[in-house]
Amino acid sequence: MGRWEALNRVVKERDNTHRCFLPTRVHGGSRRAFAHVKQLASIMRDGNLSSAQRRHGLQQVCRRELAKARAELAKIQTREGDGLVEAFEEAINEGGEGGVCVRLFEILKAATGKGKRIKWRGQKQEGKTRYKGARKPPVKLSSLYKDGDKAKGIVTGAKEVLAEVRAQAAATNGLKETFPSVAHELMARIRPFPEQQPAKVDWADDVCTWERFERAVGRSGADVGVGSDGYCGYLMRKAPLPIRRLYFDALRDVLTSHDFPKEWKLWECVLLMKPGEDPRDFGRRRDVWLMPHSLKVAGRMLMCEFESACEGYVPASQSGFSQDANAPSQTLILRMHRERCHQRKQGYYVLYADMGTYFMSICKEIQLVAEQWTGTRVEVSEVLRAMQHNLHGRVETAFVQNRMQCRE
Repeated sequence: MGRWEALNRVVKERDNTHRCFLPTRVHGGSRRAFAHVKQLASIMRDGNLSSAQRRHGLQQVCRRELAKARAELAKIQTREGDGLVEAFEEAINEGGEGGVCVRLFEILKAATGKGKRIKWRGQKQEGKTRYKGARKPPVKLSSLYKDGDKAKGIVTGAKEVLAEVRAQAAATNGLKETFPSVAHELMARIRPFPEQQPAKVDWADDVCTWERFERAVGRSGADVGVGSDGYCGYLMRKAPLPIRRLYFDALRDVLTSHDFPKEWKLWECVLLMKPGEDPRDFGRRRDVWLMPHSLKVAGRMLMCEFESACEGYVPASQSGFSQDANAPSQTLILRMHRERCHQRKQGYYVLYADMGTYFMSICKEIQLVAEQWTGTRVEVSEVLRAMQHNLHGRVETAFVQNRMQCRE
């Protein structure tokens, strides 16, 4: 639009001796010479036109193209104006892996019509784009193998399936043995445990800041599954400032008092199918746990403390869940390590471990030892353990959701 505004201004205000009116480009000529503009070239090549006729023709084309550009801009502002702002916010909030600048340039290219259409998390909920859902909905669990063994037969019927799901889910996510004393000894050999600092009453003023709250809420998407309370955190992202301030104060009161809503203690489990897998094999389904979005916001604020504690303890070669790191950096570190072992004529050993139900199998006792080893604030560890205490899970089936006791 700015280009056509400049061309229209030159046609209107300059006389025929201006270099933009030159029929051919000469040394030192303007880059906006009319002879080099695709829409104006034919008028400049027409030798039968007088100066007044040529100027009139140029003005008509410039006005027409300027009107089209303004109409396109208005369309973008109406359709994607809010999306541009949200896309910028999401790119900055996500951070890490050096992709922020790349994402910002993609958004700018899309806004100028030189790239693909931008996508932001709010599109699907706000109806600003056509959302094509999955062609085949996920198959809900209506029958399953007894004890996960195909040879033992198939369990059918509502009551029988619910009882079997409860038994297998409790076995998968139930209490298991752990080894905190061994973990403590291994950590102490690497680095001594620091002295634990006493808890402070006003810890929330340092940990749960407004900036961290805004960043946590900014990561809420409109198309993310909700928890047992049915509340979508994206609504708080779109709420006015006074409402967000009230929500922020209430959330801090909940964390400092450890008076958590009962919905925080119940997590929903959706069993998704893997491609080519048997839908009756309970152990081969992917368990996706949906927690209340308010709990997610609180957890993201607390995670900032864990990230700062990990900076001095997590090895530089660790790329998973680490800022400014990705898969290629992990590969490069391993390659360099192998070359060094080869140069020193040392052994090189690589172990691959596939952790089933990884996130739900994290031992809280060992996590506490790791928090003490890294010097994590005592208050943050206490509130996190309180949030995880007495959790329950509810598994979705084709009949009703089945509640079970989760491992603490």
